[in-house]
Amino acid sequence: MNVQAATAEAVSGDRYHDLFDTELFLKNYYVEERPSATFARNTLAHVLRSGRIGGARLLDLGSGPTIAHHVILSKYFNELAFSDLTEKNREAMRKWRDGEAGAFDWDSTFKCVAALEGEEENWMALKESFRNKMSTMYPCDVINPNPLHPVLSKPFDCVTNIFCLEAASHFRVIRNVTSLLKDGGHLIIVNSLRQSAYIVGDVHFSARSLEKEEYIRSLKFAGLDEISWYEGEETTGGHLTNSSGVYMIVAMKKAI
Repeated sequence: MNVQAATAEAVSGDRYHDLFDTELFLKNYYVEERPSATFARNTLAHVLRSGRIGGARLLDLGSGPTIAHHVILSKYFNELAFSDLTEKNREAMRKWRDGEAGAFDWDSTFKCVAALEGEEENWMALKESFRNKMSTMYPCDVINPNPLHPVLSKPFDCVTNIFCLEAASHFRVIRNVTSLLKDGGHLIIVNSLRQSAYIVGDVHFSARSLEKEEYIRSLKFAGLDEISWYEGEETTGGHLTNSSGVYMIVAMKKAI
């Protein structure tokens, strides 16, 4: 069954907890780097060179079981916090941080980032630094006005959401996410374009994308400005997802 044909019966909502296979997801999407991941890393590197983004604390909302997209960000922050709706995804990140047997091997990601920064021989030091900066793996739900409920956290310098947010209730979700940012902090979103479903094993999960203009409106509605939009033509593979490309948004929370 192809992705397009399965869109109407794709899984969403509460069934995600039961049907999402963490190990198979990592195998399908991260054993070999997909073009979307290359776009995200290279575009983040470009944005970071501007010196706009950095600070003490970064939070990734909806991390899934992956740290891959944050290696490039790690040297710009002192603390890296992650979060996900499901315990098994949070446990996958904890296992890697604590060096437990059976954790996913992210060495190739650290090697790629170290090479991109001209420090190819120092990839192991980059990995150790990243581990030391990893702090909490929060439960999260972006539909909640406080996505980290019941935790009341002080605001973060940067909040990221990478291949996670869907179109449903998007204006409300962006406002909820923005509430976790300090004034002057940055929101970074990376997601697929014109996607309605993606596959993990034999299970099809729903994924709904907005158009660029709708995203921009939702960001402004949430009190964000200095909005930059980056778009890649790379597709993520027709046998796994029906997206037509990938985008990145960088925006700053206005001071009240």
